[in-house]
Amino acid sequence: MAVRYQKNLYNPSYLQMMLRDTDNKKHLLVREMSELKNISYERGSRESDYFIRKLLHDVRETIQQYHDMIKYFTIGMNGDVRVLEDIKFFFEKYYLDSSILLSCINLVKTEIIQHENINNDKKPAPLRASHKRKRNTFLVPLKKRLYQIESHIHYFIDPLLRDFLNNINTILFFLNIKKILEETNRSTDRLEVDSRILKLKTHISNFLWLYKKIYPESFYTINTTTFMMDTLGSMGFIHPLTSQNININQLHDIVEDATISFNIKSTPVKPGESPDVKKELKEAGDNYMLYITKFIELLEWFNYNSILSPGQVKPSKCPMKVLMQKRFLFHIPGSFKISLKVVSDYYINSLISIISWLQREFKKEKSYISNSSKWKPMIDSLKLAENFIYVYEEAIIESSKPQNQLECVLTGVVRHYISLQHARHLANLIHMSNDAIYDALSITSIMLNKQTFRGSSSLRRRIHIVRDSFDNATQRIREGMYCIKL
Repeated sequence: MAVRYQKNLYNPSYLQMMLRDTDNKKHLLVREMSELKNISYERGSRESDYFIRKLLHDVRETIQQYHDMIKYFTIGMNGDVRVLEDIKFFFEKYYLDSSILLSCINLVKTEIIQHENINNDKKPAPLRASHKRKRNTFLVPLKKRLYQIESHIHYFIDPLLRDFLNNINTILFFLNIKKILEETNRSTDRLEVDSRILKLKTHISNFLWLYKKIYPESFYTINTTTFMMDTLGSMGFIHPLTSQNININQLHDIVEDATISFNIKSTPVKPGESPDVKKELKEAGDNYMLYITKFIELLEWFNYNSILSPGQVKPSKCPMKVLMQKRFLFHIPGSFKISLKVVSDYYINSLISIISWLQREFKKEKSYISNSSKWKPMIDSLKLAENFIYVYEEAIIESSKPQNQLECVLTGVVRHYISLQHARHLANLIHMSNDAIYDALSITSIMLNKQTFRGSSSLRRRIHIVRDSFDNATQRIREGMYCIKL
């Protein structure tokens, strides 16, 4: 019986198929990366020529890093989780968030353009004769080669690399769910079951988070709940996950709860044009279920509409000393540096997790009508979080104005600024609302120790799990705020 149980634990052919397909993509990518490294600039003795050689060296080094990390995947390891996570984190940071390779290539192109501008500089006749420089013909084939590489990356390597990363993400998800089943599937203890559900939600969220970065254009065309149920079915996990204490309807609810923050249903509108949701939040009053539902709509609207895409505004060209006066650096798009916007986005994700959990609790039990007092601390703490969302929205609108942006001439990087007073207000709201939510979870847990009703002990255990998870998020927010040093 034990052998049959292990055979039915998952679909082994799915894993082998994914490993083989990923290995085939790996060999194609390794070959393409090897060909990209064939770029050099050996001729020319001007100072700018030596600087271009240094920039090209950085390009080759970056290609080599991509090459080595892709080659790191080996099918013989049968899906080493540590290796998969290393590949995932590397490309998420150095490719999906911001392509370091394309940034290095752009630096070379910028230097070439500046070199050409010097040669074409139109000075007054007496000076132009004395400063005339010969046109550097050696840069012509280099510039052509760089544009060829960019085109090849865009039309061939990028789609192939994204498919490769999607396979890595899928294999990692498969192995994590398999590990959950092997460790806890036989347990009937309620606490173990709750822990298994929380881990399942975490892995689903992590999988969708990276999937959204890999395929951003097609992400919003799918229903994430149906997509994840189909994925779990293809992997053979539906039966093992529903064999102990969880039926198929409960599993669907768990997946829906994990994916609710990814299901954006609102229609696009401009920032600042959502008076209906804000008004309905105020009118919800003591109707906690209605308040939570409207809060979810506010978060969905905010995530979808309030973040302006790059290039929608033209950055200011005013001097840095003018722009920096009483200003705070809010964000650098494409940068790896922790900014106030990065911390705020992370806090938004934490709020989504908390609100989604509350919504599920309210839908699951009817006791919130007769025992609503136990939820009052949580609802009160969300008032501060609601204010944080409005202030954060104003910060994004402020940073999107041309006079509050500065473009670096050399790299083309755009810096977004907000007023120092606004930044301090936003930071204070993050600290205050975050602490209020954590305290509310603790107070609710204490209240449940004094109140006895059907399911109170089970609810108390779930609150402990959520509070531990939120505590981890709180630590990361504090570390991020320390890096900002506002």
